[in-house]
Amino acid sequence: GLISLFFTVFSAGAGGISHVGHLGGLITGYLLLLRGEPNSKKLSFWEKIRSAKKKREWAKNQERIFEEMHREEKLDYLLTKISKRGMASLTRKEKKFLKETSQKLQQEKEKREESKSDIH
Repeated sequence: GLISLFFTVFSAGAGGISHVGHLGGLITGYLLLLRGEPNSKKLSFWEKIRSAKKKREWAKNQERIFEEMHREEKLDYLLTKISKRGMASLTRKEKKFLKETSQKLQQEKEKREESKSDIH
């Protein structure tokens, strides 16, 4: 591109090569590149930000669903363990999980009761 420009400006068309034609092609290509493809889906900066935010929210939601599904399984396992071997058989981590799960379930129950009272 720059070489064509150089020869167009500083030569007198030597060798039968149309440097102006090459320069015209260079300029046309550059303008098409700037304009982009008419059907391409270019996202603006803000659209990219919104899209990334939606992806993060989706991932968080999927993680929450996954945790809830496994929370029930883990809770069932721990309750079976307690019934067979007693509370002393639980590790600190398992006891902490039970306490946190109990609190979450209590909060969910209160929210359900609260929404029922709002309806009636």
